[in-house]
Amino acid sequence: MSKKSSFRYVQWALVVSTILIIAGVFLIDTVKNRFFDQSILREGVIVYEVSYPEISDDHLLKPFLPKRMVLTVKKNLVRFETKAGIGLFHTGYIMDTKAQNLTGFLKLINVKYASAFNHDAVVSSVLEEPAMILELGNETASIAGLKCSVGKLTFKEIEDTKICYTEDVRVPGLNWNTPYAEYPGLFLEYDIFKSGIHMHLKLKELRKEKVSKSAFEIPEDYIYIENDAYNQELGKTFKALD
Repeated sequence: MSKKSSFRYVQWALVVSTILIIAGVFLIDTVKNRFFDQSILREGVIVYEVSYPEISDDHLLKPFLPKRMVLTVKKNLVRFETKAGIGLFHTGYIMDTKAQNLTGFLKLINVKYASAFNHDAVVSSVLEEPAMILELGNETASIAGLKCSVGKLTFKEIEDTKICYTEDVRVPGLNWNTPYAEYPGLFLEYDIFKSGIHMHLKLKELRKEKVSKSAFEIPEDYIYIENDAYNQELGKTFKALD
């Protein structure tokens, strides 16, 4: 091999090596951002305390209302659930944040229903939520050891409520089925107005731990019904609290 050919070979090798190094750095950075971002919760459990600001303590059914909401996370699968009345009442939903669909489930004593909601059905229900504006200010707070921004939700026909939000913890796609879809972080304290009931939620604990795939399966004894029928059954459950 001539000196000229050897020089060209070395030049070519350097160019290829440089490209590979650049590509490698880019790949490592991409993998690092995707898989080693400590703010992303890929598997674990989030627990909220639930209270009812508009229901008096002496209400006959208040002791039977859910006192906490649990979120179970495993990659793109998230399970929301609440239980009350020694397990007699159990409701929630399991959603796929990538496919953007969910399955609701409801157990009331011996009645067990489930209903699969596609993306369009979920978006339609979000549009039915009370119109609101979310404003985050400069005030900060700490909830369950997590720093968060304090803000407020302004409603057209409902009194303003406090909200606390952080991006120190994120579950990708968690908020896609809510009016807060544009926010990638986690709400540590907020309010829900559903089926005529005002619920206040505040983060109690967050645990990074292994989660079984079975947590995202609907038991075989649940009967699948249409979305409208499911929503009616869920509404009946809360009607006694009006």
